[in-house]
Amino acid sequence: MVDEKTRRLAALDMDREDDRLEIKRIREELHGLFEELHLVEAKTKVSEAEIPNVLTLTSEQLRDAFYLHRVFVWLPEVFDQQLVPHIPCPNCKTADRVKMLQYPGSGPRRVVDSDGIFYLLGAVYSCARCTGLGARGGEKFTFLNTHPAVVVQLPRSVRSKFPAYLTHKCAMSLAALKRSFFDVSENMCFTRIARTMNHMLRNTYLDREHAYQATVRDARALGKQYRARADSESNPTRRARLLSIADKADKLKQLDFLEFDDNNGYCGFEVGAPYVAFLFMADVMRDEEWFLRMLATVAGRFWVVDHTFKLAAKISSDDGGRAFGA
Repeated sequence: MVDEKTRRLAALDMDREDDRLEIKRIREELHGLFEELHLVEAKTKVSEAEIPNVLTLTSEQLRDAFYLHRVFVWLPEVFDQQLVPHIPCPNCKTADRVKMLQYPGSGPRRVVDSDGIFYLLGAVYSCARCTGLGARGGEKFTFLNTHPAVVVQLPRSVRSKFPAYLTHKCAMSLAALKRSFFDVSENMCFTRIARTMNHMLRNTYLDREHAYQATVRDARALGKQYRARADSESNPTRRARLLSIADKADKLKQLDFLEFDDNNGYCGFEVGAPYVAFLFMADVMRDEEWFLRMLATVAGRFWVVDHTFKLAAKISSDDGGRAFGA
């Protein structure tokens, strides 16, 4: 019995050491990724100082850089390792037998924001305690660290950094969802809210297109300036460098910006009234019990206007039962 326990503890220590090595590898990978993307990150403006770096890209690469959306990487045990040493399991609520299986996870989640969309990227984990509870009767129980039942177990300071509300098929940023609550309180219907959101989503796309066109114009103008400076430059090395940048600027072409919803381009996304209504109601239903209890505190003078007597039937008692059978 002692040998078996010792063997299990040794295996657990090896798993944790593997996790530490994996976290170190992911940190290095993310650092390298951010270094590579410093030129092609999603942006709506390119500063003058960045123009020479822009000229290292081809015409297609430059245009495609303005198609990119933001990516939110959710790895709390990597960025806040002191507060989150291990990811908790959404089923058994423990973390000592949880192990990272795959990063990135099963694909990014598209999240609708107030001024565009971004992609949420997490990782896949498995829990050895919940073996045999996998999907479709599988042996291995796996889950994403973006699962709501995982996020809710994290420390509040870490949980507050999670940017979105997710359902099985839909996702919206907390900022956009908060805005929809305000709009509903101002008597706006879901159709109007969706129309307003889509207008803002398309405005972001147009900002990207205008920024791309302005960048091409600025790069060409800078190329002419460099060519003029090269004519009066006496240093051969500097003159060759100026001419090289000017030649690249001359070759830069302004390509057509593809349509908003082109899957090979910006890949824009619009929401409908049912999409907004579903997310709104799903978020409200998380606090259904609280709402039902609050109904019990409503003064009687407000109940007299309910001639259908249906609201009283929704009042819950402390034990969860219905206080009235109307």
